[in-house]
Amino acid sequence: MKKKIFLLYPFYWPFYKAGGPVQSLVNLSETLADMFQFSVLSKDHDIDGSTSRVAIEKEKWQKGNHSEMIFYLHRISFFSVKRLLEQTKPDVVMVNGIFNISTTIPGIVMSRWMKYKVVMSPRGMLQQGALAVHPSKKKVFLLFFKLLNFQKGLIWHATDEQEKIDIERAFGFNSIVKIAPNIPKRPWKKFDKQKSKGPLRIVYLSLITQKKKIDVALRALSLVDSPVVFHIYGPIKDQSYWNECTPLLISDKHDIKYNGPVDPEEVQQKLSTYDVMILPTQGENFGHSIYESLSVGTPVLLSPYTPWGKLQDHYAGVTVNSFEPQDWANGIQQVINLEETQYQILSSGALTLATSYFEKGDFVNKYLELFSVEP
Repeated sequence: MKKKIFLLYPFYWPFYKAGGPVQSLVNLSETLADMFQFSVLSKDHDIDGSTSRVAIEKEKWQKGNHSEMIFYLHRISFFSVKRLLEQTKPDVVMVNGIFNISTTIPGIVMSRWMKYKVVMSPRGMLQQGALAVHPSKKKVFLLFFKLLNFQKGLIWHATDEQEKIDIERAFGFNSIVKIAPNIPKRPWKKFDKQKSKGPLRIVYLSLITQKKKIDVALRALSLVDSPVVFHIYGPIKDQSYWNECTPLLISDKHDIKYNGPVDPEEVQQKLSTYDVMILPTQGENFGHSIYESLSVGTPVLLSPYTPWGKLQDHYAGVTVNSFEPQDWANGIQQVINLEETQYQILSSGALTLATSYFEKGDFVNKYLELFSVEP
C-alpha cells in the first residue's frame, strides 16, 4: 500500500505564478506517483488573484495530471487544514515555504495536534539573500516561530548542503535535516545549438521581484554598444519594484520587451529560442528556470548566489561575481564576441551540466528516505 503524503503550499498546478516551489511540487508528484499517494491543498487562484484557463472544481477532491488528489479552496484556514487531514489521514504532512503563514502555521499546528509527522521544506526562504528581502518581517516571524516552539519535532527538508547549513544556522545544529534534491524536468537530448546570426538574443525568465534584480540586467544593457534583443518573461510579483524598472526598458539601441508569464509546459521550448539567459539573482534554492535553460543548451549569465557554482568551470555560461552593471555588461559582451564554434562549446557545456544533475539526482531513493524518517 502506498504511503500517503499531504502537500501544503498556497499554490499548486494550474496556478504557477508563485514560481519554483510550485514546479518542485508538481515534479515531485509526477516522479514519485508510483511510490506515494499525494494529496494537495491549494488556493483556487494564483498569487496575483487571477484564475486559470484550466477548469477546476472548488471545495471538492479532484485528480491531477499525475494521480495526485487536489483540493482547491478560496481561503486556507486552520479549520480547512484540520478537515482535510481528517479525510486523508496522511503518513506525512509536507509543509512548503516557511514564510507562507496561511499554510505553514495551520499545517504545523494541526499536524502536531493530530499527531502526524511533519516535513518542513523552506524552499530556499532561509537563504541569506532571501532573508535580506523584507528582513524585519522575516526576523519577527522567525522569532515568534521559535518562541512558540513550532520547530519541535520537525523533520527539515534541504535540497542541497547549502540549504542544510541555512536551516542549521536558523534553528540550530540539533535540527533533523535530510537532503533530497529538487526534481527537475528531463533535459533535451544532445543537439548542436546555433547562435543567432543577427543581434544576440537574451532572455530573462523568472519572477519579477527585487530579489531577482532584473534592474541590474537592464542597467547593464545601457553599457553595451552592440544591439541586442532582450525579452523578459515572468509574473510581476512586486509591482512597485517593476514600476521602478520600466523606464529602463526604453532604449534606442536594443529591442527590450516584457512578454508576461509563460506556462510551465512551454518554458523549455521558449528558452531554447534564445542565445543566453540572464539572472542577477540575490539567491536561488535551485532555480528551475536556470536548470531549464541549461537543459535546452542555452547558456546562462548568473550571479554566484545559486547552487550552480561557477558556470565558466563547466563551460556552461558566465558567473558574474558582483551586482555592478558594468560587470554584467562585460559578461554580455563576452557572449556577443563568441565565434560560432566557441558558442557551441558553451551550449554543449550547459546541456551537459543539466544532464549530469538529472542523471546523478537519485531522486526516488532520496525522497523515500525523507518520507520514511522517524521524528
